[in-house]
Amino acid sequence: MDILVVKIIALFTLCLLSLLAGSLPLLCLRRRSPRLKTLLLFCNCFSGGIFLGSFLLHLLPESQEKLKDVFPDEDFPVSEALVAAGFFLILLIECTALACYQTEHTSSQHNERSSLLCNENSSAVIEPAEEDVHEHGIIGDSSILRTVFFLLALSIHSLFEGFAIGLETSKKEALQLLLAIGIHKSLISLSFSFNLARQNMTILVQMIFLAIFSFSSPLGIGIAIALSENPNALLNGILQSLSAGTFLYVIFIEIVPSLNLHHHRGPLKALVMMVGFGVMIGLHYVE
Repeated sequence: MDILVVKIIALFTLCLLSLLAGSLPLLCLRRRSPRLKTLLLFCNCFSGGIFLGSFLLHLLPESQEKLKDVFPDEDFPVSEALVAAGFFLILLIECTALACYQTEHTSSQHNERSSLLCNENSSAVIEPAEEDVHEHGIIGDSSILRTVFFLLALSIHSLFEGFAIGLETSKKEALQLLLAIGIHKSLISLSFSFNLARQNMTILVQMIFLAIFSFSSPLGIGIAIALSENPNALLNGILQSLSAGTFLYVIFIEIVPSLNLHHHRGPLKALVMMVGFGVMIGLHYVE
């Protein structure tokens, strides 16, 4: 199977996974049961290991190799600096979105809301008293304009994840990235839709927002495929390094803080995350 076919399959798979996961809260699953929360939590742990394996075993070494070919005599760690740039770019975008999105709310409302990043009042993305998966949350009765801005931040985030798949030259590694991004994007889409369902919006508007978010990663794959048709080693190396920075952000800003590891099930969560990383090591040796 040609690498282009794999990327096209990944494009449609990510879109469908996100739409299906996101449609559940909007159409039928209006509330999360404790059992569902636990399932999503451990899926999040597993995806954390998958992302860490993808970053350390594939994206970082590949970006280093590509930029080393472009700058063979350069001693400065160009790839690592660009990875950091990608990390800070997503951090800045999402922190700005969250700052614009947050509104004043009472303490009774606060227990029902969840936010995108850790804040001064919480040790994780979730509330300390409640265990839940990471949520890119919608806060309060905010305006649609703020919702659109927040959605834009999430979509840019997903766009860079799509670049990571679209720039791959190996079928095996493209499929491994599809596994990592597919699990993570489905969880985000599910959480995003749970929060959209609480907004004072029609189902049509909610589905439009979900569709925009769902098409962001496939769009990134499509753009990267187009760039691959006219290869530019420098541009590909830069984009792949920035994409690796997005993975770094997902691991250490989104997933790990949301696991609430000081909870009594902390060791089990860490073990599930290690299993995810072990899966990526195993896939590395599968032909």
